[in-house]
Amino acid sequence: MIPNYGPRHLKLPFTMRIYFWRMSRYQRYSPVLLIFLVLLAIANCSSATSSPDDVEIGFSRDEVIEVMGEPAMTQDFVLPDQPFFGPQESLANLLPPGTLVEEWIYELDEEVMYVWFASESNLPRAEWLVIETGVYPAGVVF
Repeated sequence: MIPNYGPRHLKLPFTMRIYFWRMSRYQRYSPVLLIFLVLLAIANCSSATSSPDDVEIGFSRDEVIEVMGEPAMTQDFVLPDQPFFGPQESLANLLPPGTLVEEWIYELDEEVMYVWFASESNLPRAEWLVIETGVYPAGVVF
């Protein structure tokens, strides 16, 4: 006779079956719930990557935060009328000297991203838009 390896032969011993059914619903499904939560956390971490290319000139503050998150650092400066060096030198051709500029800095893996907000008209600061962005290697000296 050929042995039957169907479900009847794969049953748990009687004492283990009683123990399993006496456990509460939460005890029975807690390992499944734990695995689900770990997978959900891993999936959530990997979906948060954004590219600096996703930020476009003309974006509002809210749009930049939606794409890149909160900046690592912010600072304000007045565009000088003298020649200067640094990542901000690309702004010299966009705005007149003396313009107030807000700079947001994002620290990426091996790069630093700068996002500059300004307004040539006297708009409130909350309505300023992105005028320029720049991505440079981390640790670069200008």
